[in-house]
Amino acid sequence: MSKVSQDHKKGKRYTPEERTEAVCYVHEYNRDNGRGGLTAAYRKFGISQVTLRSWLMTNDIDSSHTEDACVFRELAKLSDEIAILRKGLEQKEAEYTALKAKVF
Repeated sequence: MSKVSQDHKKGKRYTPEERTEAVCYVHEYNRDNGRGGLTAAYRKFGISQVTLRSWLMTNDIDSSHTEDACVFRELAKLSDEIAILRKGLEQKEAEYTALKAKVF
């Protein structure tokens, strides 16, 4: 076989983080919408549905680990959002205090 045809057979290699993100996305989408997570993940990440299904079946063997990873991912996202909101709140409180000091 020629080198070109051998390289053509190799697919994209995904990192464990990419796999976890895609699998979590499927689980979250299905949780929120009931179904359609595979198709949504395919459209969002461009990963074939066959590959996604394989990852889901592999992860279902150790579903507690997958669920934990998804929960930790969601917790990290919420923590980041809270930090941003707190910073904004602190700025607004400083503006409020400054304006209040001018009035009184």
